[in-house]
Amino acid sequence: MTEPQAWTLIGVFTAAMFSMMGLITGMFTRVVRAEIGGLREAMDAKFEGMDARFQGIDARFEVIDAKFQGIDARFEVIDAKIDSVHRRLDGIDRDVQVLTRRVFDHPTD
Repeated sequence: MTEPQAWTLIGVFTAAMFSMMGLITGMFTRVVRAEIGGLREAMDAKFEGMDARFQGIDARFEVIDAKFQGIDARFEVIDAKIDSVHRRLDGIDRDVQVLTRRVFDHPTD
């Protein structure tokens, strides 16, 4: 084998290696993109399912919130009644102090 033939074989071998590396890299890139695309679709489907579940939960929370608003209104009524009883007790306490001063003739402090 002559030197030009050896250099020709080296060039052909180098070209074949670079073309194989390019071909394998391209195929690998396509496979990776396809797998990532499949993963993306699966994740999108899962997230859409979770969104649907959370929308159902939001509706449930709105119902519960409406019930608590009714309970809050009832507590406001109870608080108003307790305040009126408190005012009456303050009035009774004041009246008892006045009667005690009159009956026992104690000077005011």
